[in-house]
Amino acid sequence: MSHHDVAIVGAGPAGCTAAILLAERGLNVTLLDRAVFPRDKPCGEYVSPEARRLLDRVLGQGTLEVEQPAFLNGMRVVSPSGTSFVGHFTAAREFNGYAEWGIALPRSILDQYLLRAAQSKGVFLLERTALESLERSTRFGRTLKLRQGQHLGSITARLVVGADGLHSRVAKQLGLARRGSLQRVALVSHAYGVDGMSGA
Repeated sequence: MSHHDVAIVGAGPAGCTAAILLAERGLNVTLLDRAVFPRDKPCGEYVSPEARRLLDRVLGQGTLEVEQPAFLNGMRVVSPSGTSFVGHFTAAREFNGYAEWGIALPRSILDQYLLRAAQSKGVFLLERTALESLERSTRFGRTLKLRQGQHLGSITARLVVGADGLHSRVAKQLGLARRGSLQRVALVSHAYGVDGMSGA
């Protein structure tokens, strides 16, 4: 059984960013995810101007621009009745945020940048690895029972971070999961060359 300072369940943007920041502080970090990367994932693929501050911090300023993301200067919110309003990231006010633009970038691309950055900091990545259970604390920390295909194994970590999303296995194991009755279906599509698009 291997021992780690931190085990992060979920290797998406939140998990990778946490892994990078913790590894920069000299901690031994393992990142695990059920998926194999790169992978497509239903997602709004939207990074706010303020979130760009954190991405620039962990990836380097302007790193993602080589991928030619869509630059977003605001958003339009539309209700089921058709009523809508537009909000812009910059306006006639004294306060200005980190950037004037948000960006949109497929998760298959964004995740790869973050994973490479994490691994460059010494973070150990376990793909195709699911958390089976969180066991009681020992002198080494929490024990995580893991499954890789038919293989069962375990690691220990002094700190466990649950970055595994809506159906978080970590939250369930700790009795923190809260689910309402609303069930959702997420669909993602990409459109190119659409006429009549503007910043308004």
